[in-house]
Formats: sequence, structure tokens, C-alpha cells
Amino acid sequence: AVRNTFFPSLLPLVTNVLHASRGVPMGDIRGDRMDWLLFANTSDQKRQTSSRRVASRSIGSWQKSAGPGKPVHLRHPDEWAHRRGVLVGPEPVPMFIRPRRIGWARLGSALRSDGMEHDTLVLNVSRDCFNLTVAFPDFAAIGRNVLWPGQVHRIVLEVRAKDAKRHVVQVGIVRLADLDAHEGKLTQHSALVAKVLCSSSGDLTATGGLQVVAAGQNSHIQQRTAEWFTGAQPWLVQSNDAAMVFLEVDLREGTVSYCIGEWSQDKTLFAAPVLVSDCGDSVTPWLPYVELTADGQEARILDHYVRSDV
Repeated sequence: AVRNTFFPSLLPLVTNVLHASRGVPMGDIRGDRMDWLLFANTSDQKRQTSSRRVASRSIGSWQKSAGPGKPVHLRHPDEWAHRRGVLVGPEPVPMFIRPRRIGWARLGSALRSDGMEHDTLVLNVSRDCFNLTVAFPDFAAIGRNVLWPGQVHRIVLEVRAKDAKRHVVQVGIVRLADLDAHEGKLTQHSALVAKVLCSSSGDLTATGGLQVVAAGQNSHIQQRTAEWFTGAQPWLVQSNDAAMVFLEVDLREGTVSYCIGEWSQDKTLFAAPVLVSDCGDSVTPWLPYVELTADGQEARILDHYVRSDV
């Protein structure tokens, strides 16, 4: 009881002392601005923690391949400046929220998860798929963390093709009809309502149509149908290859962008009206999604967080 009443009373004093040590006048708006309310209003399971929950073994392998002096950064550039903006910036700054756990929640019959990685890794260890139109549900995996409406979501995935032939991998987000009772599994009763996908062959697809805003690097985009574009930057084009896919989904503006290898300004950006449309109450929120169509392919969610401009 003593701590509960005494410690909060010290917070303004400690805050002013810290800001004064940096040359910020006591009582200045920057000195008084500490986002305690944002922290208090964020539930434990959604609060960003000091440790970044990523697959350290995978990051280590990427670090070795990158070479000395070339660190692998999962954070978006605007997150690097977040701490400084919160402490000394007078303008409102976005809040970054990470789930307590990331990974895959439901898998098709051809896939399995690696429990040692807390379900962040999913593998195709059974068979190949030669028709993308029937890849769902057997060759698909659904992420455990929903995408909150009206927010910006950033998802980093590592995709590998271990001894795999040149088959297509698709990543993106989907909405499903009410999930069936088969816990942890996707079955023939699982209904795909809407999808926005990027493929390793450079295809872009979205239910209800899409419009390319920026082609991005190494792209020669052409429209095939209202819901299908080709010619975006390909990735995972050889056996034993690996790629890091950086997805940014803006559910305010209805856009999706992706980069390969790192966050970049030279990104493929497209708009999909289905992202901001109402699909009904019987449909799940948007969820991370991957399709592994060849034996030996695997996908891992390295990071997933929300940027909230409150």
C-alpha cells in the first residue's frame, strides 16, 4: 500500500530531473510529456516489451550471410526514432505495440509447425501443389495475431526453400468465414472470404481488385485481370534460397506495400479496396497468411507489430 501511494508521487519529480539533466526546462511541455496513459491503457498481452520476440536462430543465420558490419534490422526506420520522439519531441508520436506471442495458429494438412520455435516456423514436409487455385486450405497457414482495424501493421517473414523445386510461395493477409471447430487446423470447411497476396514469382492478387501505386525496385508490373498483376519484384527464385519479406498493411488507407531484404523507400505499393470494406460480422478480422506449395519450403514470422497514431 505504501508503494502504491508513494511511488507514483515521485514520477513527476523524477521526470523533471531527467529532463533537466538533458537541458529541457522543468515545466516545459516536453518535460511533462510522458506517455503513461498510453502505457496504462495497453493490456499486458498487447504491450511492447523490452525484449524483441524474434527467432534468434534465424536472425543469426541472416547476420552471418550479411557479413561483418552489415547488421540485419527488422525495425522500420520510423521506429528507430520513436524513443527520442517520446522523450524530447513536442509533437505527438506514434505508439508501437507488439503482441506477446507471434506465430501460426492454424495449418493445412500438408504443413506442420516446429514447436521448439513456439509455432513461429511452419514447414511443408509432405507434398507439392501444382495448382494455386487449390492451395487453400491444405498448403496454407494462418497467423495467430489479428490485424486491428484502422491501424498500420508491419510484418516481417523469413521464407526458405530447402531442396525445393521452383514453386510459388504466397504471403499476405486473408479474412475467413467463422473458423470451424478443428483447433489448429484448416479443413475443407474453412472458407476464404477475402485475400491480399504477394507471390515469390512477382504476382499481386487481391479480392475485388487492386491498383498499383508504386512499382518498386526491379519491377515491370503489368495488369492481367482486375484482381491480378504480374511483374513485381520476384524473390525465392532458386533452390536453397531464402528471402526476408517486409510487409506493411495500412488498414486506414487500404494499401499494402512490401520490400525484400530490408525496409526501403523503393517498395512495391498497391491499393486494395477490400482492405477497408465491410465483409460482415460473420467474417474474421484480417490475419497473416502464407502458402507453401513445395515440399521443403518453410516460413517464419520474425516480427509483427502495430503502429498506432493516437
